[in-house]
Amino acid sequence: MIEVRTFRLDDQAQLGGMEPAGRMFEAQRQICGPAYTIEADGVPIAACGIQILWAGVGEAWTILSTEFGRQPRGLDTMRAVVDWMIVKHNLRRVHAHMLASWEPGIRFVRRFGFHQEHEKPLLGYFPGGEDCLVFARYS
Repeated sequence: MIEVRTFRLDDQAQLGGMEPAGRMFEAQRQICGPAYTIEADGVPIAACGIQILWAGVGEAWTILSTEFGRQPRGLDTMRAVVDWMIVKHNLRRVHAHMLASWEPGIRFVRRFGFHQEHEKPLLGYFPGGEDCLVFARYS
């Protein structure tokens, strides 16, 4: 059974965080904003949140366990949680930063209705010097 509950910072350790999401989250863990954990049979399989930057604007983040892809309702549940957060917090724009070289992550963010904002990546944006693509969704 899939359930959703309020995210706790110790969920990150249980999720194991697929790279690069887990590494990215570490830098934001103290300011993660409204966030929720998705569990399958009582075990965390994913977490997602939106860091509110200012009124109407937020930045989305996720941490996915290796089990997430094996749960048929996981993606639909996460999509519903993200949609609900956008409405609840009256967000007109939500954006997400993604490694330019991480195709699975790019496909994932597009499934949530995010569109790439700029043709060229932000060069050397991430802590390890990796390039970044910015995706946004407007309400």
